[in-house]
Amino acid sequence: MLKLAVYEAEHDGLCLQLPVPADSAGYKSNGINVDYLYGGRPYLPCHPDIFISISHSGDYLVIALSDFSIGVDIQEHRSVSNSIWERFYPADDSALLTSIKDPVQREDLFFMTWAIRESYTKFTGRGLSEDLRRYHIDHDKCTITSEKGSPNAYYVELEPPSPGYSFAACSGDPAVIPDVRIL
Repeated sequence: MLKLAVYEAEHDGLCLQLPVPADSAGYKSNGINVDYLYGGRPYLPCHPDIFISISHSGDYLVIALSDFSIGVDIQEHRSVSNSIWERFYPADDSALLTSIKDPVQREDLFFMTWAIRESYTKFTGRGLSEDLRRYHIDHDKCTITSEKGSPNAYYVELEPPSPGYSFAACSGDPAVIPDVRIL
């Protein structure tokens, strides 16, 4: 994670000035050029075999690089109304959030659920054009399932960089989720 101050983005291209050792996988530059596919999914034109996911919120920028498709999301907590989760979450998630009386616990669950859902849309490459109500999160199994009930993806809740943030990563392979780590 990097402080957002070092993130300078333009939607038609992005150069992240990341320290990359000269002997690491053949990278020789001081930066990594990032472009975007239709739908907003980032990719590395010079290294199409490496998957990238980018998220920023509040003071933080998260960049995930992997040899498998991955999605990450970080969310700074802020005040939200229940009309937001009623609009974007399926009925069972909305009912759960509405039933939580403690506003801090409700906010924590709302933003963690949002981070999980958004990491999923980044994993699929469809972004927020995807209807977030079509998928169910099973917090016990750490899975995201479609309306048909079969697991589409697996997720992990990661330790956020600071209190007041939620942070999640998503993949299609349950074997890689335990290997997700913050460097």
